[in-house]
Amino acid sequence: MLDTFVKRAVLAALVLVASAAVSCTRSDSETPVTGSGESRGTSTVALELAGPVNVAALQVDISYPQAAGRFAGDAGEVECETLIEGALSSYNHVAASQSLKAAYVAVAGIQGPVRIAECRFLGVPSATALKLKVVDASSKDLKPLSPLPELKIVVEADRQP
Repeated sequence: MLDTFVKRAVLAALVLVASAAVSCTRSDSETPVTGSGESRGTSTVALELAGPVNVAALQVDISYPQAAGRFAGDAGEVECETLIEGALSSYNHVAASQSLKAAYVAVAGIQGPVRIAECRFLGVPSATALKLKVVDASSKDLKPLSPLPELKIVVEADRQP
């Protein structure tokens, strides 16, 4: 049973993220992120599960059409680190559409509140420059979560030498 869950969840998450044009079956309205003012340099863009909820599978889309800068790396080579031990993840930076698609699967679930991932951004975007959309979220029994979990993005400017 557990192997079936893992295989189905990983396959679904990786297929959707690998596609440059993901169709959203469910989504919240886009939420602006919090962070510092826009400037040159680099920053860390962190994804956090804000509330006390357990999520086993999660798909998000971060768009940045108003930002001066971009995520470091292209396609699956984007510079992102998953911070949840035991979680499987996939990232797809689609530079042409200025979006980062990410998917996470954790058999034990991801228990919030917690920082899920950090990605390197070339530039320091303003608080309104990034938009976060939850594409899909499921419980450990593969049922859609409703309401969708609250996520947030935190922008932290990297220290300059």
